[in-house]
Amino acid sequence: MLELHHQCKQGADASRNQRPVLDQVYGSAWFTAGAGSVLFLARAAGDPIVKLHHLKTLNEEIGPLPVVHDHARGLSRVDDTLDPLTLLRQAGAKGMTARQLAGEITGETNPDPADVAKARRRLDALMKAGHAAQDKGAGGGAGGGKATVWRAIARPMSVVS
Repeated sequence: MLELHHQCKQGADASRNQRPVLDQVYGSAWFTAGAGSVLFLARAAGDPIVKLHHLKTLNEEIGPLPVVHDHARGLSRVDDTLDPLTLLRQAGAKGMTARQLAGEITGETNPDPADVAKARRRLDALMKAGHAAQDKGAGGGAGGGKATVWRAIARPMSVVS
């Protein structure tokens, strides 16, 4: 079942860039409490690109994801340029830290610790699936710390005839 609802009206002093939360859903808390999963589309009405946020999950959180709307055709698609594996491949030999991946996905220069933890879980999943390798970092100390870096693994291609 899919139910569409709207968010609370924001005051003039509210930031358009703030992250959505369940409290922004208009009406009773029972709307979201009874839902298995809650998705939130953020941006202005008519925008060709919106951001999909997963506010309440059953299993694993998805997003935030940019969704491109083709209003003329009535179609929407996820813009895969923010896919973790795609971003890791684009980073090349230098790889990415979890903080860097979180920054790319959220669009924030200083992602919060929860976003960094989510990015770390995504990178670990890529590693377990055989798509990435990890160079373990080192803790701080007199010389400072070194962050863990993940790199995409190039998969050999074979010819099938």
